[in-house]
Amino acid sequence: MTVGDSARPAIAQLAIDAMTELINMARLEEPLWLRSPDSTNDILNEEEYAQHFSRGVGPRIDGLQIEANRATAVVALDCRQPIDFFMNANSYESFFSSIVSTASTVEAFPAEVQGSDDNTLQLMKEEFQFPSPLVLKRECVFLRLYGLSMSRWMMEAFMRCTSHL
Repeated sequence: MTVGDSARPAIAQLAIDAMTELINMARLEEPLWLRSPDSTNDILNEEEYAQHFSRGVGPRIDGLQIEANRATAVVALDCRQPIDFFMNANSYESFFSSIVSTASTVEAFPAEVQGSDDNTLQLMKEEFQFPSPLVLKRECVFLRLYGLSMSRWMMEAFMRCTSHL
């Protein structure tokens, strides 16, 4: 599985558009983001999302599950360290060894993100398994994009998962 040269510009543009949307979403507060019932993070108000970001990427697929939340934390690391951690499949697999059984980078290529000094788009594969017989394993193929500048970093992932025994 690789990304053909002819598909790279379209995939990169989709990732860049999603990064711009992510930045805009991060700046908005209520009513787009609502406090979760347990007050540990914010959850996406899908109705407000549809009003603010109605463009979408295509038709809504029946049965498609949308998961979105946000949380903030202070991390005592150099800003490059979390990027290296998430973009390195071996580090990611080791850190989340209790739920990630395998992770690999299939391919990486550049994507120009406005306002970013350094950016990479990676096609990755992971298999998640949860410590419960009630939750099936999930195999996910995803694109992960990050943008890095002197004062901030952003990361996003587009996932397609399938569940299996």
